[in-house]
Formats: sequence, structure tokens, C-alpha cells
Amino acid sequence: MKFVHIHLIINHLVLYGCLFYVLLKIYRAHKKQEITPKIEFITQMILAILLAILNYSGHQAEHLIANYLQDNDGSYMHNHEEWGEWAVKLGFLNAFIYALALKFEWAKKIAWLTLLILLLLIIIAAYYGGQLAHPELR
Repeated sequence: MKFVHIHLIINHLVLYGCLFYVLLKIYRAHKKQEITPKIEFITQMILAILLAILNYSGHQAEHLIANYLQDNDGSYMHNHEEWGEWAVKLGFLNAFIYALALKFEWAKKIAWLTLLILLLLIIIAAYYGGQLAHPELR
């Protein structure tokens, strides 16, 4: 299995993991159960680890597929990489903020906001990645 395959697999895990995390937070907002903060914390830490793997595999995959792309000026690769790097940074920040939210009430709203922005960044990065994989969509 090459880094391109790993990157694609992890990318989908992160995207679905983020969606699961949003649904979990919505569920927790309506039902106060003791188990959900623990599940949220575990989910957040798994997402942070997956984002680190995604970032590393993306850099490795870039070197493997740069010659095969039909991206004449490199703009799709550049946009995909830029949005992905912002998503990774915000993902780590969100994990840190969520750790603070376990102790401080004020951090919970910030964690919500950063999570929604993270989801948006991941969707944008995935859009540009899809443009790389499917040039017929351009």
C-alpha cells in the first residue's frame, strides 16, 4: 500500500470522524449523560492522531503523484495542501481546547466553534483533493 492509498483512507476516516463528533456533540446538548464526555474526548484524540497521519501521508503522497497529475500549474495541489495544513493546525488546536473544556466551562463554546470551522476546512481540502483525483470534475 502506498502513501496515496493511506492518505485517501485516512482522509475519509477524518471526515466521517468529524461528522460523528458533531452528531455526538448535538446528542450531548440534548441528553445529559455521563458517558458522552468520555466518548467525545476519545473521539477528539483519535481525530488529532488521524490528522497527524493524514498530514504526513499527504506530504509523502505529493511526491509520488506529482508527475502523474493533470494539474498544469499546480494550483489544485497547492490549494489542497494549504487547506489541509490549516485543517491539521486547527484540529490540534481543537484537541487542546477540548482538553481545556473538560475543566473550564468557557472553553466549551470555543471548542464547538473550532470544531465547525475544522469540519468546513476539511470539506474544502477534500474538495480540492477530489479535483486532483478527478480532473473531469474541474
